[in-house]
Amino acid sequence: MFRNLLDVFRKESLLDDSLKQAVQMLEEGRIMFISASQSLREQDNADLPFDIREKDKLINGLQQEVRRNLLTHLSISGIKDINTALILAAIVIDLERIGDYTKNIVELAEWHPKRLEAKRYESQLQEMEERVRELFDAVIAALLNSDETVANEILDDHRNLTKGCDQTVRELIAGEDQLNKPEAVTLALYIRYLKRVGAHLTNVASAFVNPFHRIGFKPRK
Repeated sequence: MFRNLLDVFRKESLLDDSLKQAVQMLEEGRIMFISASQSLREQDNADLPFDIREKDKLINGLQQEVRRNLLTHLSISGIKDINTALILAAIVIDLERIGDYTKNIVELAEWHPKRLEAKRYESQLQEMEERVRELFDAVIAALLNSDETVANEILDDHRNLTKGCDQTVRELIAGEDQLNKPEAVTLALYIRYLKRVGAHLTNVASAFVNPFHRIGFKPRK
């Protein structure tokens, strides 16, 4: 469904610009996430190779530009592309929220005095981080290629990330760890942010296999 819509979509310059801007939002979000994660997990400070708040402003600006382009296009062309426009307007909300959560991760790095070590949870945490990084790549590929197969794989696998995040946080709350309080609190928050970034990426993937009213929900079999 989405592939056919994009064939029409790419014929219109404003809609084509909006698609490119959505991809740019994803790519910028990926850069922000990787750098934010490294600052928390691999450094004893929160130094980044860029200003995280300026990156966030860039993503916010792209979201607004997408909205302007979509509104202008629909004002000129009428309702023939309204479904595609609504889908893009929906997914850029998720893309903007990813930027917010990466800022939250940087805040953790600023507040936590040393790099975060997960101790007994290290292997699970590394798996969660890797899965989120892979999600960025998969969603970018799906958006560029209108790949419903990749999108379905993302949706099928999302449950594993969610389950792992929830189980670890439950154990932290129950005190089943060797971490001191600052470490436990920081780790719990970080895992929740990983879960939310993964959820927003999955919401974007759902746009390739769901009708507009079910974006963000599981596909109906």
